[in-house]
Amino acid sequence: MKSILVGRPQLCADETTLQVINESHTRRKSKSYLWQYRTVDMDEYPIVLFEYCQGRSGSYAAEFLRGFDGTLLVDGFTGYNKVECDRLANCWVHARRYLIEASVVSCSDHINGILEKALSYFDQIFDIEYEISENGLDQDRRLEYRSLKTTPVVNELFDWVKTLNIRELPGEKTRKAFNYLLRHEQGLRVFLNDPMLPAHNNGAEQDFVSVARGRHNWLFSYSEEGADSLALMFSVVKSARRNGLNVMKYLNYLFETLISWRDKTVPSSILESLLPWAEEIQNRFSLKGQAA
Repeated sequence: MKSILVGRPQLCADETTLQVINESHTRRKSKSYLWQYRTVDMDEYPIVLFEYCQGRSGSYAAEFLRGFDGTLLVDGFTGYNKVECDRLANCWVHARRYLIEASVVSCSDHINGILEKALSYFDQIFDIEYEISENGLDQDRRLEYRSLKTTPVVNELFDWVKTLNIRELPGEKTRKAFNYLLRHEQGLRVFLNDPMLPAHNNGAEQDFVSVARGRHNWLFSYSEEGADSLALMFSVVKSARRNGLNVMKYLNYLFETLISWRDKTVPSSILESLLPWAEEIQNRFSLKGQAA
C-alpha cells in the first residue's frame, strides 16, 4: 500500500503524540509521534498508513514520502517543507481553529465582531464544499463550481484581512490567527484549482480519534516494536474501514492466508489479491448491503 500511496497525485498528512516507554534512546523531555499519511477521499485507492517515529522532525515525513511528487495537504507545521513534493496545500479547518481559539478568550466586542466576520467567510466556504459533496459533482463540475462560488469568497476574505492593521489588534491569539491566514494564503488557495483536493484535512484528524482514545485507555506503547506494530495495525484497520470492509472478517482472512508464508517472501500477486479494494476482497468482506 505504501508503494501505491507515494505514487498518488494528492495526499494528506498529519501527526500526533505517542508515548513509548522503552525507546532505544529515551529522551525524557521529548515526545514520540505517530504520523499518518492518506489518499484523498476521491482517490481510487482509499489508503491510510501510520508510522511510529521518535520525534516530529519533518525529515521523518520526507523519508516516508520519498518519491512522492504530487500535492500534500497539511496543517501549518513547517516540518512538512522538507518533503520534496510538487506543492504544499494547507487545511482550512486548521486556519479556522485559530480564529475560534481567539474568539473564546476575547473580551472585546470590537474584536469579536472582526472574528465573527472572518468566521462567516469560512462558513461560506465549507457550505459550498458540502454542496459539492452532496451533489456528487465530477472533477470538471467541482472545478467550475469552486471557480464560480468559492474563489470569490476566498478573494474577498483575503482582501479584507489585508486591510486590517493586525499588529495593532489587541490579543495575541487574534494576531496569531490573522497572521496565520496571511502567511499560508498560497497554501490555502491550492484546493481551488485542484478538484481532487479537499479544503480540509478532517479525514486524518478523524482517524486519529482512535489514537487519542487509546492514550486514555492503553496509555502507551511499551517498546519500539510495540509502537511499530500499533502503527501497522492501525494502517490495516483504517484502510479496511475506508474501503467499506468488515474489519474482523478481513483480518481473520489476512492472518489465515499469510500464516502459510511465514519466514518466506510473499509473492506480489498474493499481496495484490489481499489489498482491501481487490475484487475478491470486496466481494467477500464488503459491508454494502449488510447491517453495520
